Amino acid sequence: MQIFSRSPTRRISFPDMHHINSIIGKLSLALILALQPIACHTPSVEESTDGELAGDANIPEFSYLLPAPAETNSESNQLKELLSRPVLDPAPLEQLALEREAESRRLFAQRQQSLIAYICALPTDHRIERVRQLGMESRRQFHRWLAASERFQRSLTYHLNSMSATADSRRWQQPLRTVETLRRERQASIQTGWQELFQRLEADDCADESIQPVLPVEQLYLPYYIALYRFFVDLPLETRLAVLDIF
Repeated sequence: MQIFSRSPTRRISFPDMHHINSIIGKLSLALILALQPIACHTPSVEESTDGELAGDANIPEFSYLLPAPAETNSESNQLKELLSRPVLDPAPLEQLALEREAESRRLFAQRQQSLIAYICALPTDHRIERVRQLGMESRRQFHRWLAASERFQRSLTYHLNSMSATADSRRWQQPLRTVETLRRERQASIQTGWQELFQRLEADDCADESIQPVLPVEQLYLPYYIALYRFFVDLPLETRLAVLDIF
């Protein structure tokens, strides 16, 4: 069965590139403003954070969001490059998804192992309070990410609607909603893993080293990349490139 499928060919009528670039400029500003609060306090969603947890009385500077693979400059635009090609090919996207899935899971397990070691090194009477503090910080980061994501999605939908006729806009609205749903679901899956780990750390005394990282059951990348493909595949190339500039 073919994982990726195309809708029947149908082109959407869009204005010229000058108008598109003007809109994208406004949207880029909106995105910066939407993400500014979260960027000031937590690593970005697609940023790898491998640092050791701090051992002082303050909540460690630590990301509880999706641990995206660290990328070199030559690799940083790999997904964008694949989606920028005149003819989209799903096979490289699937391969990239599998590679990033393995690396993100490795980083997620590494972060959780660091936190387990940090908590289990604390005096017994301090552990539960500390775990609860970290659980609150994890939920705070997650809800800030949700708020920023919602603002970005509203802004993107508004500007895409302004670039297409009402009848045509229905063609990309559902694929775009699917993209956003899967972005939220994979971030929620990461959050669920953290919360389950916190529960185990509260209940366990660390004596027998039985606490292990809690990895997501769901795939983090392939469903999302499939949704991106289905959203972008029917957009005219000029519009696709403009939208990719802000993703």
